Amino acid sequence: MTEGVTMIIRSACRVSMSEGEEPDYRQIIPDANLRRRIGRIVRMGLAAASGCVGSADGVKPDAVIASTALGCLADTEKFMKEMIEREESMLNPSAFIYSTFNTIAGQIALAGGIREYNMTYADGGRSFRSALLDAYLCLSEGKKNILVVAFDENTPSSDKVFHRLGKQYIPAPEAVAFLLSSEGNGPSVPEETFLCPDCDSSRDMAGNIVPAVELYRYYQDTLSD
Repeated sequence: MTEGVTMIIRSACRVSMSEGEEPDYRQIIPDANLRRRIGRIVRMGLAAASGCVGSADGVKPDAVIASTALGCLADTEKFMKEMIEREESMLNPSAFIYSTFNTIAGQIALAGGIREYNMTYADGGRSFRSALLDAYLCLSEGKKNILVVAFDENTPSSDKVFHRLGKQYIPAPEAVAFLLSSEGNGPSVPEETFLCPDCDSSRDMAGNIVPAVELYRYYQDTLSD
């Protein structure tokens, strides 16, 4: 890999409920009906992607790659609850549509008119590493700008489950986006972030979003130096 491309972080954006603030979604998602239908984590993913691309002078990505450990949990729980309560009949399809793992990557592509490679990794705690490795391969094949978005959310139900299992998940919903390129100015992604053959974090559900937040903080630190 040392002879391959260097992944440069052109821009990055983080939307986190742990910070206690959310952006004005009306500016990012002007369609009021869509804002109402989609869940919070989908709105956060769209906001992170929009902020990331906007900070790079509106560069249109050649690919959208998303990563998640457990997907859109709130919509998944909503759909499953309705399925039980309505005995699997007359179900509202919206909760199912927005609960799928590739929902956020698809919504980003629709919002930005990005008719390019679109992939979502749902590989537990390995998801973000897999997404970065895919971005590396895309850049190696000649693509110029890759948008990588990591997202995950927690719910009261998931918190109870992880507590009973004696494990930790994430304290609040997070969405982090990076615009990666093989050229230009900016810090490079450390290879150990995505190349770690001895790492097996697939069962660590926090392993998707934690390294994404760490990479974002690394990016912010390099800007302040």
